[in-house]
Amino acid sequence: MIMAFEYDVFLSYSSKDKETVHALAERLRGDGVRVWLDVWEIEPGNPIGMKIEHGVEKSRTMVICMSPDYFESEWGRLEHHSMLFRDPTNALRRFLPLLIKDGQPPDIIAQFAHIDWRTRDDKDYEMLLDACPLNEPETAEPSTPASPPVESRMVLEGHESAVWSVAVTRDGKTAVSGSRDGEIKVWDLET
Repeated sequence: MIMAFEYDVFLSYSSKDKETVHALAERLRGDGVRVWLDVWEIEPGNPIGMKIEHGVEKSRTMVICMSPDYFESEWGRLEHHSMLFRDPTNALRRFLPLLIKDGQPPDIIAQFAHIDWRTRDDKDYEMLLDACPLNEPETAEPSTPASPPVESRMVLEGHESAVWSVAVTRDGKTAVSGSRDGEIKVWDLET
């Protein structure tokens, strides 16, 4: 079963780190990432806990913005424990630790590889984008019948960045792939 998510990324952070995280949120949004950020989603009068719960459940990936302040935050602990409870080994890649300030994460988080965002360079940003798969919003178009399963596994090489989508024609002879490298490639699957 394929899950459709309303958001690509949920940013879990301490309010003391808002300058760094809000700048990151703007950059991600500028690159087409659907970001759940508390100040964009929670309006006056909203029940905060329910809005956060909705954001966590409807986001493909939670980015845990790690800092000493984050790990002292009750909200931060609640958010990342909620995600860890759902996927304790992170097999579905539902959370991504992002180190934004020096500090030692608790063992429950430290066991997972993280991205170092302390220098905020372009290479680390590319790594973050590649680690956060994006979902296309659901459309109202009628679904097409599924193609028969492919018996052998094929590897299509040629993109220089993460592949975001692949579509196969009904006859199974052609595939089209789109990548964050800005290219669309057409593949003849028979050759």
